[in-house]
Amino acid sequence: MAWFVNHYRCSRCDSTWEDEWSSCPEDECGECGSRHMDPFESEDVTIQIRDLDGGLCSILVSPATAEEDPEYEDMRGDDGEPLIFADRNAAVAYLVANADAIAAAREAAEDEAYG
Repeated sequence: MAWFVNHYRCSRCDSTWEDEWSSCPEDECGECGSRHMDPFESEDVTIQIRDLDGGLCSILVSPATAEEDPEYEDMRGDDGEPLIFADRNAAVAYLVANADAIAAAREAAEDEAYG
């Protein structure tokens, strides 16, 4: 499931906060209790690049079944093994080159999980 870091600013007291969730819902201000605050910014953190020892990197993805937290898993190749890259640039290049296939696979996984 998609995973977001939502950034909020209270319209009453100007307090700011972040909340992670699988959508971009309204939230309540923890300082003054004002309700129905929409995020002013949301970052999609469904896919993350993880630094490994020796400068290597892997790609983590929040699975379609994640609900309460992202439950990141290694992105795996056709052989079932985690994808390992020489550096961040190589991981980013892989994500860019395979964006359509990754999106289609995520959509299929969500359809299978939720019908």
